[in-house]
Amino acid sequence: MKVRVGFMGLGIMGAAMAANIRRAGYPLMVFNRTTSRAEALAACLSIPSWRLYSPAP
Repeated sequence: MKVRVGFMGLGIMGAAMAANIRRAGYPLMVFNRTTSRAEALAACLSIPSWRLYSPAP
């Protein structure tokens, strides 16, 4: 069984780290306070939208 990874905080450093984790082939679920950063990363890395979580505005 492969490890599943959750990542919180998609600032400059966090987004790069999350991208590297995803590119290494690990399933990734992300959280960010602002939805736009999470959606941008998901679009770039082809992460399904249901794997995103951010609080309601």
